Amino acid sequence: MLNIRLVEEKDLDRVVEIENSIYPSPWAYSIFKREITNEVSEFYVLEKDGIIIGYGGIWKVLGEAHVTNIAVEKKYRGQGLGNTIFEFLINRVIELNYYGITLEVKASNKVAKSLYIKHGFEEVGIRKGYYFENGHREDAIIMWKMIESDNEWVK
Repeated sequence: MLNIRLVEEKDLDRVVEIENSIYPSPWAYSIFKREITNEVSEFYVLEKDGIIIGYGGIWKVLGEAHVTNIAVEKKYRGQGLGNTIFEFLINRVIELNYYGITLEVKASNKVAKSLYIKHGFEEVGIRKGYYFENGHREDAIIMWKMIESDNEWVK
């Protein structure tokens, strides 16, 4: 059974384990710890049968949200679980009555870009050399989705 819930400090070792297995330049434990104590951050884990297999987070700033990360453990990929986390985050932003969501994605990450486009995100810019991994720089594509809202920041 799948469950998405707010991350707790006791979950961080597992989150970092997944992060380290996926990314060449992973976030450190201290960064994840800051995410769960920062009032502008909401960070969630995806559990399958009580085991953490993925995570995702947003920052909440002035009526919009920024997706900080979405990850699914490698052995669980290809089952739509990244989509599950992403849809949860989008619905959370709608619950908050925010007017938009932004994110960055590696220019080479076709799978993620396809997921974001499927959910109505549009490419709105490029951050040149944003990612630095294994001695190489890669551009980030900035993506944006406007949400129907009566949020005061839209007016």
